[in-house]
Amino acid sequence: MASPALATTDDLEARGVDTSDAARAQAALDDASAFIRDVASPEDWLDDNGNLETVPDIVVAICCRAVQRSLDNPQAVQAEGIGSYNVTFANSSPDVYLTKAERASIRRAVGKVTLGAVTIESPYAPRHDFSDIYMDVEGGGDPIPMGPWPNISE
Repeated sequence: MASPALATTDDLEARGVDTSDAARAQAALDDASAFIRDVASPEDWLDDNGNLETVPDIVVAICCRAVQRSLDNPQAVQAEGIGSYNVTFANSSPDVYLTKAERASIRRAVGKVTLGAVTIESPYAPRHDFSDIYMDVEGGGDPIPMGPWPNISE
């Protein structure tokens, strides 16, 4: 069973999107919702019975924006010219798609961290006490201390 769309045709109309072709608008909503769930998680915004719960406003807006791109510009034309006619397409397909910024917003809405830090321990820790060893500076100057190294046993 397909999950319900994350936005409605009423949401689209409130944003000025023409939904006169209701079947095409609903199909685009379903597609956009599937892409959003792929980024978020399939079970996000669904209760235990598979019914839609409250969807964050940003997710509804992103869903509508992705649908609007598909409905308003089905050929995905990015630029057109007149003299020596030329055309540039934004996307290789007129299908619904999410931008990189929209994907990041969806991840933030569901609390997924997109950047993290990992602390690793070097296998090359010193095996000797170098706290009293200094390196000479070429061309003169004060010697540079080689230690103290952190105590590994702590």
